[in-house]
Amino acid sequence: MTDGWDDGLLGPDPVPGNPGWTGAQSNQLCTIAEQAGSSLSSLRGIHTQLADAAWKGVAAEAFARTVQEVVLTDLGKLHESYGGAGDALRTFADKVTQLQGEAGRLLAEARRAAGDRDTANAGIQSQSQAKSDAEWGVRVAEGEIAGLVVDAEGRIATTGADPVAIWEAGLHVPMVASEGELAVANAVSSMSSTLLGAGVSAAIVGSIESVVRSIGSLAQQRNGHQAAAATASEQLGNYQRALADA
Repeated sequence: MTDGWDDGLLGPDPVPGNPGWTGAQSNQLCTIAEQAGSSLSSLRGIHTQLADAAWKGVAAEAFARTVQEVVLTDLGKLHESYGGAGDALRTFADKVTQLQGEAGRLLAEARRAAGDRDTANAGIQSQSQAKSDAEWGVRVAEGEIAGLVVDAEGRIATTGADPVAIWEAGLHVPMVASEGELAVANAVSSMSSTLLGAGVSAAIVGSIESVVRSIGSLAQQRNGHQAAAATASEQLGNYQRALADA
């Protein structure tokens, strides 16, 4: 059979057989054919000598005829048939060896393709989960941000300050969060300055700052989840293409 053949991957072995055993049988037949050929040459020499020998008569002729018609004929047939059978078996063994080698190469390619398929399937499962987790993180963060924005707006409303001006000054933190912590800090500072300038007490401004900083932190988390979801989506597409190619 083909060396290392895997029935579970590609089905039954397409090239069964044992070329080594077949080759050994070929060698035995060819050896017998060679021995018969050697004996045939010797007997032909003896037969030629009989014609020139001093032994004459009916017995001599009968013996010579028997050697020619029986021994040499049968030995010649043995030589030809065993030689032909040995050559045929050798050709068959060589062909089986060749085809089993080709089948082995196809098996190796199939195993590589199966490995690529398994890797792609595992990647699809992993990245699908990662994308789902990231999208869930985005939804949770946005929900918490919305709640904190309402909280901050409520606190600002109690100060009597202009909500629109305060929003423009600092509550746009979720929109600048992607620019980094410094952008968030600057937005919070601008908002605090506006509130203090409007005569709001430092204590109230501090409480509003705390809420707005939490908004900024959550917005950065949300942005991180969004980036992770985009990366997972891209990797998912790569694995899906790899699976199609496999």
